[in-house]
Amino acid sequence: MIVATGAQFSAQDFNTLDESGREALYQAANESHDVDLVRKLNEMGMKPWVPSFSGPTIVSSYMDIATKHDVIFGFLNTLRETGKLLTEGEFESLSSKKWMKKDGFSRLIGCDHLTQIITELGLKHIKVPLKIAVVQEADSLEVSGWNYRGNLFDIDSDQLTVYAERITSEYRKLSRDEIDELIQVIAASNFVDLWPANIVVAKDGIYFIDTEFKSFEGRTQWEKMQRFMPLISHADKAYFKEKVEEKMNEPRTRRDLGYDEMAATMEIYEGLPPSEIEKSKTARKLRRRMARLEYVGAKEVGSSWVSPNKFSFSLEELMT
Repeated sequence: MIVATGAQFSAQDFNTLDESGREALYQAANESHDVDLVRKLNEMGMKPWVPSFSGPTIVSSYMDIATKHDVIFGFLNTLRETGKLLTEGEFESLSSKKWMKKDGFSRLIGCDHLTQIITELGLKHIKVPLKIAVVQEADSLEVSGWNYRGNLFDIDSDQLTVYAERITSEYRKLSRDEIDELIQVIAASNFVDLWPANIVVAKDGIYFIDTEFKSFEGRTQWEKMQRFMPLISHADKAYFKEKVEEKMNEPRTRRDLGYDEMAATMEIYEGLPPSEIEKSKTARKLRRRMARLEYVGAKEVGSSWVSPNKFSFSLEELMT
């Protein structure tokens, strides 16, 4: 077995290995978190195929360690470019807004997810409070990553503090346009944490204030929308119930079943009558792909690790 690092390993070294040796090297490189070596091995054809996933997540458990590193850096870089990643000194100069301290870096990812959907749907009444991350001054930013559930990979850092813009609530009932948009965004974003406390009804619209992973994971249980009845005027209660029942009666989709679209599709295809030959073929193909991905994820790219992965990024590179 070749002992190598990203700086020393060459294509010639790679070509001396048989298939089992290449897979063993790839697994060892991922487990030792050798980003440079994994990046080189990816260029030589070892990079695993990753199924598509939806929801507020940027990293899949099926990704190799170098891809995870690059995706996380890219997200942090975008935060910096859009003014959402600040130094402590920069944050102290923000005096025009009131802020609430939050925990969990994934809240920023969920915030982006909702903002994108609101933009795509052209919603006028649904909003998300501004959320930013403040980084402690140091030479590098250390980020931890671990498997949250299934295909989800969560990230956080002790050096980052998340703040959310404080929104002032207003006691009032929702308009019919707001009812329509509320149901639209819940369906489109797969928002499952259906409690009125997770939104703020303000003068200028409805703000979604809970944007962490658990708010989007699983199947939306539309019957729980009855909890929002206190926000509905007496004249609109029948209208609200009708709109919710329409969603309850719609067929399930892959988005309704969570993040991992392949696993969700498998669940839909399970139990099909034998007459549906094409769908059965699709289900068998997906089973084979899932079996291969489970091997890749657990044994090659470390999706079953107990201890968190550690990613390190130069703060000078990020903040300039």
